[in-house]
Amino acid sequence: MFPFSLETLDDQIQETKENVKDLDNRVTETEKDVDRIDKTVTEQGQDIQNVKNEVNEQGQRLDELEEVVDETVEKVEEIDHKVRRPFY
Repeated sequence: MFPFSLETLDDQIQETKENVKDLDNRVTETEKDVDRIDKTVTEQGQDIQNVKNEVNEQGQRLDELEEVVDETVEKVEEIDHKVRRPFY
């Protein structure tokens, strides 16, 4: 005969079913967690792209400001030369 009874086998089957159900629940929760993480990562990726865009815009503004400053310096130097030239 078998080294175990049908009752023991039934108990083991029930325990296995419970374990499978528990694992299924854990997998389902893990899938939900992964979905939440994926959503968060996507949002953070969009935030990072927005920051990059803003940094690029600030860089462009700085470049424009540098041009304005250079032009202003030239004009100030022209005025300074006119004011400082000797009168004959």
